[in-house]
Amino acid sequence: METRSREYRGEEDYERIRRLLVECYAINGTMHCWGLERLDWWRFHTHACDELGGSRGWQEDVRLWETGTGKLIGVAHPEGGLQPGRDYGDVFLEIHPDYRYLEDEMLSWAEEHHVANRPDDATVWSFQTSVYDYDKQRAELLTRRGYRYLGPGGYKRRCSLTRSIPTVELPPGYGIRAVDESEMEAWADVVGAAFNNPLNSAERCRVWLDAPANRLDLDLVVVAPDGTFAAFCIAWFDEENRIGMFEPVGTHPAHRRRGLGKAVMSEGLRRLQALGATVAYVGVGTGVAANRLYESVGFMDYDVECCWQKEY
Repeated sequence: METRSREYRGEEDYERIRRLLVECYAINGTMHCWGLERLDWWRFHTHACDELGGSRGWQEDVRLWETGTGKLIGVAHPEGGLQPGRDYGDVFLEIHPDYRYLEDEMLSWAEEHHVANRPDDATVWSFQTSVYDYDKQRAELLTRRGYRYLGPGGYKRRCSLTRSIPTVELPPGYGIRAVDESEMEAWADVVGAAFNNPLNSAERCRVWLDAPANRLDLDLVVVAPDGTFAAFCIAWFDEENRIGMFEPVGTHPAHRRRGLGKAVMSEGLRRLQALGATVAYVGVGTGVAANRLYESVGFMDYDVECCWQKEY
């Protein structure tokens, strides 16, 4: 079948990418491609913050593949674009399962694009991608193309929502509720503290309100006795596939080890369940503490996201 590739052209293309991810999950039944939560966070947080800081346009790092009739079937894009001081780039492939033969072509474009952006003073210039442990086809392709397996980079955890979600008791004086649009300063404070990001601001947090999948009733905070925000989670809902997703989840350092993360996620799971979700996902690195948190609320099953690297 005839296919072609082209540059990313704007918000209409973004909506088409979202539709592709929904369609791919419906066919695969797995997070073989990104979920809507990761895509919306990528567009309405990572790159929105880049734009606020005056960074170069991220759109040039995105390439689309279509059929001859214009159906979107594949996308190659980085996680966050080129970052100052980082000696590698990355790429993720969103691909319709009927067109996986295009993955070789997509990687060729991504590698050439990455090499073309190599700084003149770079002594090491690497390229990374990730593959779930069950995807032997992609792993074989990367091996043929000269990539080296680096090991596990994280996990995509999941839990069933066709079960009772227990209520987690909060310490005295704490409460859980949805955040309000007027509370972005407080939201920015707790997110910045949780991820040790002093550059976080209300302006940077406010842009995610425009994300298509964002719902304020699923943007939850734990309020401390003094009225400040102590913990938070954002839950996202893919209505068509009846799946819930969490991104991000965090607790202020001053309020850790009190069960607040477990409590706010449990509330998020109950709200997703009430909307009709049958399964929930959360992405996490290899850190022990975060994985124990997610296991404690039922995210026992997982796929391993494996990291591969090619050097130039």
